[in-house]
Amino acid sequence: SRSRAAVGAFTLGVFALGTPALAATHVVNPGDSIQDAIDAAAANDTVLVMPGDYTGTAGAFSAVHITKSLKLYAKSKPGAPVRILPGSNNKHGILVEPVNPGVDPDVTGVKIKGFTIEGFPKNGIWLRYVDGYKLENNTSINNLENGIWPTLSANGLVKKNVSYGSEDSALWVEASDNVRVLKNELSTSPTGLEVTISSNLKIVKNEVFGNTVG
Repeated sequence: SRSRAAVGAFTLGVFALGTPALAATHVVNPGDSIQDAIDAAAANDTVLVMPGDYTGTAGAFSAVHITKSLKLYAKSKPGAPVRILPGSNNKHGILVEPVNPGVDPDVTGVKIKGFTIEGFPKNGIWLRYVDGYKLENNTSINNLENGIWPTLSANGLVKKNVSYGSEDSALWVEASDNVRVLKNELSTSPTGLEVTISSNLKIVKNEVFGNTVG
């Protein structure tokens, strides 16, 4: 009947509208650009980076710039890390922020895991205006401002990272809410672990040593 056909068409339409697109995985090999893969990825995709050394685009503010929901994973192995190194005039290693920081909605659902970020004149991993993030098993080496710096962000996990050799803080949580800081190793910086203007924090089992101030 006409009514039965209409109901069937309506149900099919709802099913089609309610089926999300499948997330894709973009694999990056040595010689490829991590940033190109991020730019090509849709929201909620995964960018998987194979072992090797990667540099940012010459003249870019940061070597890696994320402005969308994304999983950025390094397939690091013992003796075969995924290292992000400065390209010409790169100030920061990995920067996560909206396209228009402080104007656009916060970036949500970002995961960064397994990278070594080394030798940047500013920050190793810098998040601002991010709601819902995980930073796990990353290593920040000799990034001269802060090693890992989530600021103006919320609902985060910072776990099992290693950070040392900064000229400010190895890890700084600033102006943030609901952040868990667990089992990180923070050393050889003026400040090992810094927390300012933040609330609802859980800070447990971090190893903080060899700093001017722990």
